[in-house]
Amino acid sequence: MDANDNVSKDNVSKDKGTHYDYSIKRNRTGRVFFLFVSVLVFLFLPGVLLHVLLDTLFDTSEWLMTPFYLLSVLIGGFVFSRFLPNYLVEIPQVQGYVTIDLLRALLGRSGKTYVIYGPGLHIAFPWEERSEKSNFSLEVFTIEWSEQVPGQDTQLLIKGSYQFEVDLARSIKFIGVDEKTIESGALDIIKAEVSHWASTQSADDAKKGIKKLNLKLTDIFLSSDSDVTQSTKATHFQDRYGIRTIAVTVSSIDLPPKVQEARDAVDEANQVIEGVARMYGMTADELKAKIGSNEPDGISIERYNEMVDRFAAKSGNATMNIQAIKLNGLEGLGGLLKLLGGNNK
Repeated sequence: MDANDNVSKDNVSKDKGTHYDYSIKRNRTGRVFFLFVSVLVFLFLPGVLLHVLLDTLFDTSEWLMTPFYLLSVLIGGFVFSRFLPNYLVEIPQVQGYVTIDLLRALLGRSGKTYVIYGPGLHIAFPWEERSEKSNFSLEVFTIEWSEQVPGQDTQLLIKGSYQFEVDLARSIKFIGVDEKTIESGALDIIKAEVSHWASTQSADDAKKGIKKLNLKLTDIFLSSDSDVTQSTKATHFQDRYGIRTIAVTVSSIDLPPKVQEARDAVDEANQVIEGVARMYGMTADELKAKIGSNEPDGISIERYNEMVDRFAAKSGNATMNIQAIKLNGLEGLGGLLKLLGGNNK
């Protein structure tokens, strides 16, 4: 046992080998030596004691000693086989394990009592305490996230994913932490950056800027040399819970369903008004100006509704919500013109 059992971040490569046991500094020599000594004690000590006992008490001849000696070796080997599992730690593939060195704890060497093991079969000290709760997966966890944030001109719905894995060298920090805690911490950082970025973007620019946003998030979580202020928070977050970010990605930027419906309604209204205007040989702005106007060439609400019906019949476009474009009075006229950006004269 020595200071090699105390694992620090410097013991492990930041990019490679974090899942392999050889990346963990552990007193392997001491464990092998103790196993070897234990084998010798169990196999030969009983025979030596038996030899001394028989020779002292009964003055047994050497040729009679041999079978007793062989029997003691067999008994010692059988007894040791019962204790052998306490000397071994077998970790399944893509998993890690943490034990507690009770002898270190008894000696008061706090801070160095945790022993980390990676996948494979390893020699351990028999006094290491083991628990099922100390077993953890080294597989990549994926958290799907979706955030609605304000953009420069409208709300934006941003979706993506955050992938992380346990850093084997810092896995003692991960023990006892659930995925929800990590999800909350990661999303706090992601949402802060996404909200700041979206506030400077229009809806159209945001949809075109997914690549830039991905680069920002990658820089925050994966670049140790980043000048981004949030990177300090991301590094602290990962160190605190003993994890390592694999990828953080924005997959889509869209308008929220209700906002998209409103935009679709405006687009549909514009299509109808432009179609009606073209059918009657005028521009959309000219038509908007004439609807409800008291001028000689003004178009009454009833006349406008007839024009919409005629356009619908002529265009054969049954998918349009024509009824929503028609007017039912001056109140409806004001709302339509405001929606379409026209002026009621």
